[in-house]
Amino acid sequence: MSTPQISRRSVAKGIAWTAPAITIAATAPSLAASESEIPSIDEGRSHGTRCQGASQEPAGYNKGYRVFLAVEPATAPAPVLVSVVNGSGETQTVVRGPLAVSGEPGVYEYVVEGGSSATWLDITYTIGDGPVTAARIQTSPHCAGYEY
Repeated sequence: MSTPQISRRSVAKGIAWTAPAITIAATAPSLAASESEIPSIDEGRSHGTRCQGASQEPAGYNKGYRVFLAVEPATAPAPVLVSVVNGSGETQTVVRGPLAVSGEPGVYEYVVEGGSSATWLDITYTIGDGPVTAARIQTSPHCAGYEY
């Protein structure tokens, strides 16, 4: 029984046709992953605590908030706060942060000082080279000694 002979030309044609398909298939998953992984703040895991002023001073906070922002994916850079406005419509001032929260990957703490303590903050932020994005963060009282 004789073995069929495959010519070099047949092999070359086969390689020519399969190489583009292999290249496209190899790059497609990485393109899809990079487009779907746009970093953002997880509003459900992010929150703030209200600091009522002098009674909270031992913790080093004046009237304002401690804000905890959880980023998705957790490997994304820390958010940069562009603006913070409390529920009363008053602009707040970011005085510290971002500070990575120990034991909580992708969670960052900020200290925000300002006027009256409202039950939410409207923030705008950027992450890396991403767009300016808005989020609403709920707040609760008593920031002294609070841990995420």
